[in-house]
Amino acid sequence: MYIDFSHGSASIGRGQRMELWKLGLEGKHDPFQSDGGLFIRWGISKNRLKTKGTLGELKGNGGYLGIGWEFPFEILGLAFEIAQRQIRFANNFSIETSSPSIGVHFYKHL
Repeated sequence: MYIDFSHGSASIGRGQRMELWKLGLEGKHDPFQSDGGLFIRWGISKNRLKTKGTLGELKGNGGYLGIGWEFPFEILGLAFEIAQRQIRFANNFSIETSSPSIGVHFYKHL
């Protein structure tokens, strides 16, 4: 997780250990219903951020939206994805991340 301290706020426990707990649901949609190709991944989550600063423990809701391309092979699929995740907490505090990823999918063989 990348935390931007450019606003100079030490109140979230800068330099301290923080824990982010997440419980959520994700889904994958294949718009063309084919082996491989374009896919969209979405998710929603409940989050808890535990800080050592004055904010203490915050609860919030999150969302995830990713887009990718899967290359099918004989026994697996190799997927490249870019995603954006956003979590909104109380006190107008939020966490936003962008993440590239590479996944190996075995869906047909489970």
